[in-house]
Amino acid sequence: MDPRLVQRTRYLLQARVRRAKSCPAPLFPSACLHLVEWVQHHPILSAITAELRAASAQFDAGIAQAEKVGRGEAHSLDPIRAASLSEHAALCLRVMDSIANAGRHQGDQPRVPGDDEGIPHRELLNALSALVYGDFSPKEDESIERLRDIAVDGLYEFLDEGVDSRNAIMGLLIKYKQRSEWFHRARLRALAKEGVERRRPGEESLAVDLQEYVFDQGVEFSIEPTSASGEADLVLRDVDGSHVVLDAKYISAGAPPSVFKDKLARGFHQIARYCNDFHEPAGYLVVFIADEKLPRLPVELSDGFEYITVKGRQVYYVPVIIADAPSASRAGVAQEVPVTLDDIVNVPTDVVSAPPAEN
Repeated sequence: MDPRLVQRTRYLLQARVRRAKSCPAPLFPSACLHLVEWVQHHPILSAITAELRAASAQFDAGIAQAEKVGRGEAHSLDPIRAASLSEHAALCLRVMDSIANAGRHQGDQPRVPGDDEGIPHRELLNALSALVYGDFSPKEDESIERLRDIAVDGLYEFLDEGVDSRNAIMGLLIKYKQRSEWFHRARLRALAKEGVERRRPGEESLAVDLQEYVFDQGVEFSIEPTSASGEADLVLRDVDGSHVVLDAKYISAGAPPSVFKDKLARGFHQIARYCNDFHEPAGYLVVFIADEKLPRLPVELSDGFEYITVKGRQVYYVPVIIADAPSASRAGVAQEVPVTLDDIVNVPTDVVSAPPAEN
């Protein structure tokens, strides 16, 4: 991934955090709202916070109690101590979510007589400060400063450390998956059937759509068309000489389980070989699935991202569902194709190197 994309993400993150850190106290809830919503919709940062949001569920009871204290419905509060840096970041995100939610309703708060500063949700901010700091501050403004130092800084530091090449490319691919599944299923099925830009129908034409999307996100790259093992759909070469290996596979409607397994095995092994050719530890496999059945793979998780280790290389898996399927309320029981680790990993080289099975 181009370092300039990572640098720009960090620059924008710093700018938005700076506002939450330095804005006047009455604007603090709305500044937190703007920061949280921006992170939530950012293609790279939203991928980093996905695992944090799952981990933050353990703090829901404490946050709910703090919100009750803020509304005057309770008077006691037990401080929360995170057991690790990632748990601390999850707590910071959950606190920021609560402040952001208050920011959404900032205009609903009546002005307190004698409150010259007019700080909205003062009691909630005091309670959240006590939750993460350990006690209530005798000074009202100090609660906001504590939240800036603990919650805002804690979330920022975790996000800043997480913006690396892997998270950047996975963020883009997850955004591509969402955009494709929500808005472009029919268009992608048409590309797979008819082809585009003089490319063959199927994987080759779908890979063009993926390449175009990556390019449109402002990623600066040159395409390395071949390696010693053959041709990957997209190999990005950074300005520092490192490579990001992307490959695409397509499973058409009505494909039998044998084709699912064949396509997936080929995809994972090809990525592993390309990574070996370019001396890269990881690569990315995007699988377009036009069938209503979905593969169930024995994936592992790293920071919320799915992958399978093949020949010592981590191959990250991004399924893009483009089936002409009914809505979830009408679909009934989901159909799955079980795919074992043995189906993926322990495949003879001559099988994954042979011409693909028809689909």
